[in-house]
Amino acid sequence: MSSKNPFFPSDLDVESQSPPTTLTESPQPEISRHDYASPSPTPTVHSGGNGTSGDTGGGRGDSVPDGTQQSKLERPGQPRGRAREGRRACCVMAHRRSELFLDVKNDSIAMAGEFIGTVLFLVLALGAVQATKTNLAIGNDSSNPQGSTAERVIANYYQSAAFGLSLYATSSIFYRFTGSIFNPSVSLALTICGVVRPVRFFLVSAAQMVGGITACWILSALLPGSANINLSLGANTNVAQGLFIEMFATITLVLNVLMLGAEKHMVTPHAPLGFGLTLFVITLFSIEYTGTGINVARAFGAATVNGFQTYHWIYWLGPTLGALLATGFYIFLRKVEYWRINPGQDATSMEPHPSAAALDPTASSVSDRR
Repeated sequence: MSSKNPFFPSDLDVESQSPPTTLTESPQPEISRHDYASPSPTPTVHSGGNGTSGDTGGGRGDSVPDGTQQSKLERPGQPRGRAREGRRACCVMAHRRSELFLDVKNDSIAMAGEFIGTVLFLVLALGAVQATKTNLAIGNDSSNPQGSTAERVIANYYQSAAFGLSLYATSSIFYRFTGSIFNPSVSLALTICGVVRPVRFFLVSAAQMVGGITACWILSALLPGSANINLSLGANTNVAQGLFIEMFATITLVLNVLMLGAEKHMVTPHAPLGFGLTLFVITLFSIEYTGTGINVARAFGAATVNGFQTYHWIYWLGPTLGALLATGFYIFLRKVEYWRINPGQDATSMEPHPSAAALDPTASSVSDRR
C-alpha cells in the first residue's frame, strides 16, 4: 500500500499506472492501494482472467476478493478519473475560499487597527500642539502671538516630544498586528517593497485618512477655543523649500520603518521606540519651517478643520516623493546584499563571525505578507 498524496499529479490515474498481469495457471489477485479520495476506501483487485487490469479488462469486469464479478460502473470506492479530478477541484476551490476569507478577515482587522491607532496618535500629538499654541497666545500680546524666541524653542521641543512619544505609545499597542503604520506614505513604501499587499494598502490608507479626519474633529469639539492644528510654512520658508523639507523628513522616517520594521532582526521587537525617536528628531528639524507634515492623513485631517492652504499640495507631494526615494534606496541595499557588508550584527557572543558571506537574516521580511 502506497502513502502517496492523492492530489499529486502523478496519481491522477491510478489504474493506468498498474501494469497488466499475465495469464498463469493459478492467478493471484493483486490488491491495489486505497483510493484516498474516496470517503470509504475499498481495495480493488486486478485479476488475471481473459483481460488486463484496470480499464482494459476485456469486458469481463473485475474480480473482488470474494470471487464475484462486478461491473466497472458498480465498483464501490473506486471513482473514475474524472470523478477524482472533480473532487480535487472542489478541494482546491474550498481551500481558496478559506484563504480568501482569511485574507478579508485579516485585512479588516488591520484596517480597524490602523484607524484606531491613527486617531489615538493624532489626538495625543495634535492635542499637545494645540496646548502649546494656546499657552503662547495667552502669555503674549496680539503683536507677538508666537512668543519670544526662547518660548518658541521650548514649544518646539514640547511638540516634538509629544509627536515622538505619541507614536511610540500607539505603536507599542498596534505594532504586533497592524505594523503601526498610521501614515499612507509609509504604507506606499511597504507595498512597493512587497511587505504589504495592494488590497491591504488601499484599505489601510483609507482607514488612515478617515482616522486623521476623525482625530482632528475630535480635538475641535473636545478642546476649548478654536483648533489651531493646521500646517503652514514658516515666515521665511517658500513653497519649494517646504516641499523638499517634507521630502527629506519623510525619507528619514520611511527608511527607519523599513530597516526596523520590514527587516526582521533582533532589534525588530523594539521598532516602536525607533519610530518614536525618529519622529522626535525630524519634528525638531522641520516644525519651524513646515510644521512637520510627513503624513498625508495628518495634513488632510487638519485642513478639513482649519481650511486648505494654497500650497497644501506640498504636504501630499513631499511625503510621496520621500517614500519613493527611500524605497528605491532600500531596494538597492537589498540588491547589493547589505547584510554581507557588516555581518554578525545579530550575534549573541563576542566571537567573530565565521564568514563574511552571512545568510540573509531578512529573508522572512518579504515572504511574510501582511
